Amino acid sequence: MIFNIALWDDPIRQLKAQTKFVCEMDSYDLAFLCGMIKNKEPKKLVEIGVAEGGTTAVIVKSLSMLGGKREVFSVDLNETLYCDNRKRTGYEYDRLMPYIDKTDIVHNILLGEIIAKQIDKIGSGIDFVIIDTTHKLPGEVLDFLCVFPYLTRDATVVLHDTNLNYIKAISGSRSRLLDSTESVATKFLFSAVTAEKYLKITESGLPNIAAFTIKKDTYEHIIDLFYLLSFTWAYIPEKNMLNDYRNIYARHYDKMCLEIYDIAVTINQKIDRRMELAKNIHEENINKYRFPYNEISRGGKIVLYGAGGVGREIYEVQKNRGIYDIVLWVDINFENCIQEGLNVDNPKKMLTTEFEYIVVAVEEEKTFRLIHQEIRLNGWDRGKPILDPISQY
Repeated sequence: MIFNIALWDDPIRQLKAQTKFVCEMDSYDLAFLCGMIKNKEPKKLVEIGVAEGGTTAVIVKSLSMLGGKREVFSVDLNETLYCDNRKRTGYEYDRLMPYIDKTDIVHNILLGEIIAKQIDKIGSGIDFVIIDTTHKLPGEVLDFLCVFPYLTRDATVVLHDTNLNYIKAISGSRSRLLDSTESVATKFLFSAVTAEKYLKITESGLPNIAAFTIKKDTYEHIIDLFYLLSFTWAYIPEKNMLNDYRNIYARHYDKMCLEIYDIAVTINQKIDRRMELAKNIHEENINKYRFPYNEISRGGKIVLYGAGGVGREIYEVQKNRGIYDIVLWVDINFENCIQEGLNVDNPKKMLTTEFEYIVVAVEEEKTFRLIHQEIRLNGWDRGKPILDPISQY
């Protein structure tokens, strides 16, 4: 069953009334988080993933407004900001501390190591956790399974970026669209865990934050989350980190859970090695073709002429790299190419398309001269440069 939660935005409004601050949660996400804190009134709270520290400030502000003695642990692998190493992780929290009454709050900031290395320092009795880390598998699943044995029997877990796979896709570029398909760790975790779940559906659909409270059934079905690790991972943690997680699991979970973890790690490491090998072979095949990098400015608008073996390889690589803008891909046999499902057009379309360069994707100089002549005779080039053929080294 999905339960609603009353939003609480007083802590955010009070902070914003005193100063502007940077935070990776939007106003709705923060109000949901504060609502969960107000509803559960935690005594020992762990935040995994600090980043700028804006969320940290809101958490501590919420607890201070509730009153009473509280203990907070903010954990982050990075000592400097993940997106800007010139800034210290949590720099916004440091700046906002003068606006927060911490009289009854003990706040511990633990940076530079994963939660598996910090959890024994934190200890048991944790009744509230916020997990906001990698968003890609195995990410938050590893982290939750690490802290779970240290939680109270009715602890609450808040997951941020549960909708990031949609948000990244909507926000624009092709790289974000591809990346969004991997940003599913928190959504998978929320979906797979057996617990009392909290989610406030909005007019625009599913929100980007959710929570669940541990119940008896959570313990009985915890093995389901180990099976969740058998999905394909988007990245492979370093070997020492995987060992750190395993050490925690070995102490707190049964033999079957540990065996599933070991299998998931082994399989995903093998898949990663195979994908890396395939990538290297593919790059070697592509790099045998000379692309006229020196003659085209970065971001230049290109018409790629030729959809044979060379043209197909070049089109795929340049689209993925994003260095140049291939605005049109053409071939004299475009009709056959279209039947194959390729995004190839009639060369005549060059007459109505804005471009800066024509790159001819063929290997032989003789073939290039024939295509060059055809382009000139038809006026398809419109005075734009036709670059030398892409040839093998």
